[in-house]
Amino acid sequence: MYKYLLTAIGVKQLGVWSLILSFSSIANLANLGMTSGLVKFVAEYILEDDKSKIGKLIFTSILSMGILFGCLSLIIFLGAHFFLGYIIDKNFLNVALEILPYSLASLSINAIGGVFTSVLEGHQKNYIRNFIYIVSGIIMFVGTIMLTPLYQLKGVAMAQLIQSLFIFILALIFTVKINS
Repeated sequence: MYKYLLTAIGVKQLGVWSLILSFSSIANLANLGMTSGLVKFVAEYILEDDKSKIGKLIFTSILSMGILFGCLSLIIFLGAHFFLGYIIDKNFLNVALEILPYSLASLSINAIGGVFTSVLEGHQKNYIRNFIYIVSGIIMFVGTIMLTPLYQLKGVAMAQLIQSLFIFILALIFTVKINS
């Protein structure tokens, strides 16, 4: 994909995308391993055969991740005009600010989707989680190839958001199916 992006949008815009993506990756550290802890608790509650505890755990995790990453995204978005001006060439600042909301939305959706993928892991359904991630990688690649000619760098950000939504929706569907 990087080879395609180098020819389609150029090295400078690819650098802008990588920088914005790295902010999202750094912000993901705010997760503090919460989704990893879910795997352990889901497995314990399965052994106890207590589906109500699993439901409460999922609800609490979704709420916590939604609030945490919603607030974090808002802080990053509001501060972006200030700190991006020091990092990104002013010729590309508008492009960076244009793709930032897509990246932050992807971050938040991935955080909540991580709850569902962790529940799948707790149920020892790693093969489903892996399938979801493999297909999502293909969706990202195809989406990038289709959207980049139309929207340039914004198309890459849109493909990333579509990928996040795909992971979220499929993980949610499988989680509901497994827990019902």
